[in-house]
Amino acid sequence: MAENKGINALPMKAKIALLLLCPLLIIVLCSGVIILYAGSLVEEDAYTPPAEQVQYLSIAPESTEERIPAANALLTAAQKSGETQITASTSVDLFGFTSDLTEAQQNLLVFSAGSIESGISALAESTSIDYGETADLLVPLASDAVELTQDTEKHEFRYTATTANPFAETDSTLFAKAEEAFATAMTIDAKEITLSDSKTELVVDPVSDRLQNVIYTRTYHMDYTVTFIGDLAALGTKTLTFDCALISNYTVQWAGIWIEKDQITLDKSGYEALSVAVHKSDDENAQYTLTFTSSDESIATVDEKGIVEAVALSDKPVTVTATLEYLGKTYTDTCQVLVIVKPESIKMNSKAQTLKIGETATLSATVEPEKASIKNMIWYSPDESVATVDENGVVTAVGEGKVQIIAVSEIGSYMAGCNITVEGGGE
Repeated sequence: MAENKGINALPMKAKIALLLLCPLLIIVLCSGVIILYAGSLVEEDAYTPPAEQVQYLSIAPESTEERIPAANALLTAAQKSGETQITASTSVDLFGFTSDLTEAQQNLLVFSAGSIESGISALAESTSIDYGETADLLVPLASDAVELTQDTEKHEFRYTATTANPFAETDSTLFAKAEEAFATAMTIDAKEITLSDSKTELVVDPVSDRLQNVIYTRTYHMDYTVTFIGDLAALGTKTLTFDCALISNYTVQWAGIWIEKDQITLDKSGYEALSVAVHKSDDENAQYTLTFTSSDESIATVDEKGIVEAVALSDKPVTVTATLEYLGKTYTDTCQVLVIVKPESIKMNSKAQTLKIGETATLSATVEPEKASIKNMIWYSPDESVATVDENGVVTAVGEGKVQIIAVSEIGSYMAGCNITVEGGGE
């Protein structure tokens, strides 16, 4: 039987060492790259923002000449205003592995890539600034061309540009740290590290026109010739080729206060604690003041903890305002409070009807109890190829089939349905 020269020929201790060290090797060797995540983007002309946001959207600069100063103004505002907390994290992506290892050894490297990437990421130094501080963490954008795209799902502007590598010295140090970590397992006979791509991406909220993320991506092509030593000496001299992407994501959090719900509904004797997010420093010594006020305490009150309590029924909403005094600035958010007799159910006047194509029928639904303050409802057809329904409950038969027309109460979202069967029209 031929002698097995692959990984199975290694002693168990060496196998374990290879499993642990090879992933780290690749991560360490690859740690100098930041990959710019472009996301799911579409061209500007195809972007359709939510209707309620259209009036608030910033005007996107059309040319590169306009985009570069606009992008740099966003960077400056984020790190010089004192209203932001900026935190940086670095992750690693390794891909395109080739080597002269056996197939089993190669598979082991690929399988271990996740731990290698984590190991290299752990070597990267993180940095941050807290609220109230200013710093030059973000590198100004300098490029011949800046692409501006818009994410239709997240409703974000994204400035993307190919840029010079602003972290060359940092990358070199990171590679050196990674190589040192494997000095007891291998020697490096030769290496060539080539920067293949360097990009910067700015993610911007188009409504507030504020920077949310800055992502610096550097991608390197890595060629290493190494000789394994110690427990891994049986592996001998091998070549490792791969690509390494280092992704540094600077997250920008703006100081402020946000109430989770835009509206709450209470019974006459009801109460609810507002869910409030306060964006400020975690420092226990940070000075701030948080207060809550009601626009009409005869209808609803709110205490110092944000607990809203109903006092009297009203057909008009009360505005509860949360106010944060912090960093010499005032931040507010509001919530509309309705104090009403809530609906408890909704009933349809008809459970089923049969129509011919082109015929119409008017459905009605009743919100209970009778004394419910708000009885508005929304009509819906889940299959308009069979039948449509308008805001008054008028059903129009469109095509043969069956569909359940649904009425939903505006308050409480109670539902009732009527089964509609549509048959072919007459001769």
